Amino acid sequence: MDHFYVNQKSQNMQIEIQISEYSNHMLVHEKIQINTDEYPELEGMDEEEAMKYINENAHNMKATGSEEPSSFWSLHDELLEKEIIRDKEYSYSTEISKD
Repeated sequence: MDHFYVNQKSQNMQIEIQISEYSNHMLVHEKIQINTDEYPELEGMDEEEAMKYINENAHNMKATGSEEPSSFWSLHDELLEKEIIRDKEYSYSTEISKD
């Protein structure tokens, strides 16, 4: 029986890779207190309804102490400017890919 030996040369390969990081990051800011009498849009709502409305519309609601809504300063902006009292990262993972 004849034996044939094949010389297999490995191919030099270059692959570009990168890593992506995934995480959930939570920042909790100091509380503010609003007087619902200063927000006519909340009239007649219970606390749960008011919170739902605020969550959906804070970008368009006036900041506390303001006379009317402003496109430059909203209740949402005011809340973001408060001091951060908790900063937590969780659900961290990584993935290596070539794309």
